[in-house]
Amino acid sequence: MLKAFFQLTVIFTFGLIFLAKYLNHKTGRTEENKRKKNEAKELAARTIRAKHQAGLPLAIDEDCVIINEENCFVIQGGGNTFELKKDKVTAISVAPQFINQVTYNDLGRSSNINRMGMTFTYQINNEIKYMSFWMWYGNSNNINKANRWSVEIRNRNVNHNRIEI
Repeated sequence: MLKAFFQLTVIFTFGLIFLAKYLNHKTGRTEENKRKKNEAKELAARTIRAKHQAGLPLAIDEDCVIINEENCFVIQGGGNTFELKKDKVTAISVAPQFINQVTYNDLGRSSNINRMGMTFTYQINNEIKYMSFWMWYGNSNNINKANRWSVEIRNRNVNHNRIEI
């Protein structure tokens, strides 16, 4: 009797799973979910989360999202959205920043805080400006994206502007 009950439970469970998959496929929800998931993945591949340091009218350490669009970088932070055209960007530098502040871990040992800085240098009206951000050193995805963006801008700007000083 118990064995028959178990068999009916297994058959009923598989039947429900099959019915749910069939209904999702028939209504197109599966395709829509896949499309939304792919869009989210594609956006994440073009996005860096960082903290603002200088160059924008934002507070220091304001959380920002930087999105690499086809023709510009979109920076969202502090309730504002800024757009930096790629043809204005002369360089993106990515370099480690070591902070003198000391923290203590669980074992009582001290350690320095390490983070990566990312600076956009750009030119507007023959004036060179910059904006800088930082990312945690351990976030290799953000650092790899920033390095790729730097190479993209370097390859785009093979003929550097000559500015008299």
